[in-house]
Amino acid sequence: MLKKLAPYKQMLDQKMNDTVNFAATRLYKDRPEGTLGNLITETLMAFALEKGFPSDLSLITTGGVRIPELQQGLVTVGKVYELQPFDNELVILTIRGDSLNKLLNFVAARGGDPINGVSFKISGSKSKNAKVNGVPLNPNAAYKLLTSDYLANGGDNLLMLSKPIAYVQTGIAVRDALIQHWKNLRRRNLPIQSKLDGRITVE
Repeated sequence: MLKKLAPYKQMLDQKMNDTVNFAATRLYKDRPEGTLGNLITETLMAFALEKGFPSDLSLITTGGVRIPELQQGLVTVGKVYELQPFDNELVILTIRGDSLNKLLNFVAARGGDPINGVSFKISGSKSKNAKVNGVPLNPNAAYKLLTSDYLANGGDNLLMLSKPIAYVQTGIAVRDALIQHWKNLRRRNLPIQSKLDGRITVE
């Protein structure tokens, strides 16, 4: 049986060892803000935009980031599978500003989650001074949120997302977006990198 499986294992090992890119610095998971979470949400927004799916903000959850850090240096396909082992799809929800405010309050109560396109302060267990791309959040406006289908369907207790104005499937797997965008950066001789920018702070 091992002999029969050996060729398949070899092919899988080759795929998992394929180089995606190089991390310029150590990237880590943290709350209220971490460089690894920033990297993922920034990557997802950038790749979706390239594929014709613009959004105002992107969100994943800290629990969805399955490894604590990416070490500086080589990043392989296998490492991306460790980071994001789920077969989740990117979707875009159009939600009202009041629903977005509920979402940010939920994130604030948890001490922060990876997010991009939004900045706010955590005051107690509430979001304060929330801005979307630098503009104060308008409870009556509509916003396009990029996230995973798992979260969009109420996963991780994000029940405030269950009734959006619109729901668009991109057909793009979260993991594939990371791999392809980072490979595209490598072709342009750009490393994987991100930084803290104060998008979530604690009052």
